[in-house]
Amino acid sequence: MRATGAFLVVVIAFATPAQAQDVEPPEAAETQDEQVRRLASEGAALYRDEAYAAAFEKLDAAYRLQRVPTLARFSASCLEKMGRWVEAADRYLEATRLPLPDEKREVHEEAQGDAAELRRLLLPRLPNLLLTVNGDPSPIVTLDGEPLASARLGTRVAVDPGLHHIEVKASDGRVEKRELTAVEGKVNTVEITFEAPQAPEPSPPAPDPLPPAPAKPVDPPADEGTHAFVVAGWASLGLGAAGLVVGGVAGGVLLGLDGELAEACFEDRCLPERESDVGRYNTLRGVTTAGFVVGGVGLATGLTLLLLAPHDAESEVAVVPWIGPTSVGLRGRF
Repeated sequence: MRATGAFLVVVIAFATPAQAQDVEPPEAAETQDEQVRRLASEGAALYRDEAYAAAFEKLDAAYRLQRVPTLARFSASCLEKMGRWVEAADRYLEATRLPLPDEKREVHEEAQGDAAELRRLLLPRLPNLLLTVNGDPSPIVTLDGEPLASARLGTRVAVDPGLHHIEVKASDGRVEKRELTAVEGKVNTVEITFEAPQAPEPSPPAPDPLPPAPAKPVDPPADEGTHAFVVAGWASLGLGAAGLVVGGVAGGVLLGLDGELAEACFEDRCLPERESDVGRYNTLRGVTTAGFVVGGVGLATGLTLLLLAPHDAESEVAVVPWIGPTSVGLRGRF
């Protein structure tokens, strides 16, 4: 009842000067005082009907036109009824600090006293938010869409009762969001921690390099004994073949000379002019004999050595002798 009565006092306070004036023609523009009185009267009626949001619009508009303690006090009451307690506390405080007008001074002074008392009763009921952010030195914080200074982190921040939305963005772009229902008269704590970025997983170790391909087995070098047998065998065959060639050639010449001497000699006696042929005959006979002896021994020795030399099981050994009209030899495969 006191609040409604006070409203009527406010309206009367603004309406009294207008009653002493003549009524303006309808087409005349509304003066500022008239506009303030109209808005205050409409706001008082809405407040009496508990239409607090609409009442605040009227009273706040009047207060912006004329900043006096009465309009500040009653517009703050509308804010309190609407649940906007932080703004209401600030408006109550503002009402106590406004200068008192000369006209209707007692009414405005009483409004200042009411504003101070209402603020004193409201402050303990205000919820507080205690927000802490860990893991980031310079986060960007918004409370209900409005920026919250980093200096307010870790300190109590007065908020209205009810639901609030908190968003914290870390310097590396990560975002954390929270919802909080603030409880009257309580310190509502919210803690947000940004974990340290995880180190990238180490790359899997490179596979071990493939082992080198086994070296192709190399046939062991021929045994020195084998090499000696083969060399000696072929040398003996060569010597034997040469001996046979020499013996064969000398034998062929010997046969021709023997026919000539047979006609010129009788009972191992030859004509004197044939003595040189006799000497040549004896020499050729010795050469022939020696050649065939050396050839036979060389061939036999060479074949023996080649046949005794170690060889692969898959290899074949074949030696074939040959005799030509004026030469003899061996043909072989090992």
